[in-house]
Amino acid sequence: MSQKHIRIIGPSSSITRDRINEATSWLEEKGFLVTVADQVFFQHHQSAGTIQDKIDALHEAYSDPDVDIILASRGGNEAIHILPHVDWNIIKNNPKKIIGFSDITVLLNAIYQQTGQITYHGPPAGQIKKGLPDDHLHQFCAIMNGDCPEMEWSDCNVKNPADITGTLIGGNLSVFQTLTGTPFMPTGDDFILFLEDVGDEISRYDRMLGHLKLAGLFERCNAILFGDFHSSDNPNRAPFGKTMDQVIDDITADLNIPIITNCPFGHGEQLVTLPIGAKMSLKFNNDEVKIKTV
Repeated sequence: MSQKHIRIIGPSSSITRDRINEATSWLEEKGFLVTVADQVFFQHHQSAGTIQDKIDALHEAYSDPDVDIILASRGGNEAIHILPHVDWNIIKNNPKKIIGFSDITVLLNAIYQQTGQITYHGPPAGQIKKGLPDDHLHQFCAIMNGDCPEMEWSDCNVKNPADITGTLIGGNLSVFQTLTGTPFMPTGDDFILFLEDVGDEISRYDRMLGHLKLAGLFERCNAILFGDFHSSDNPNRAPFGKTMDQVIDDITADLNIPIITNCPFGHGEQLVTLPIGAKMSLKFNNDEVKIKTV
């Protein structure tokens, strides 16, 4: 197996050198060659440089024939602002793997929509050393090296189990729903939609899910997967009154498709790597879910 070259760039917020150095050391121990774009450490307010800084780093990484994989440094904010400035022909003509999550959700889904290339929702550089399970990190490395192992998820909660196939899209709910009505939201149907989020109120998650449903996305899905949803409800407001599980139950009650909750991805202790744009199959055995590329 030839050594894969990872380029770390910063499409969202800035990050400390210590966190990048930790990630670089770990990736090198796993056999990857790692280079880091200078732009990762630029500071423009909270952001890793200006929009132009980010575009230059993205275009350079895709244009470099020696780079195999582009890894986001972290999530955060402001990735959405680079979308109108991307030269999609550079990406189309230089296909590579790109991986990240959270705020990077907009870029991953936009690349799939604009170019048809598969992108990867998984650990950014800053997340690698934050205690993810060994099997999740092993899966991340396997995918970066060209394998696509089948995943078996236990302890999920499953409604309407039925073996299905579909194209995987999604990511962070609050970020993904901002693509609605733009040229960067995936079009088509037969989707497997996956969603997670952190740091907002349950009432707002409820509103975001309602937005996606009213926009017609749910009726284009063959299944919906829900990962972690960590809330930070405001104690100074009247209680919303619903748990996140109740929100999901209510908003999906009229859908006769598999609805799976407690899936192993999100901002918590689990983050499997998922290929956005890949055709996947779901098979069920009670609360165990088998998911693989087809």
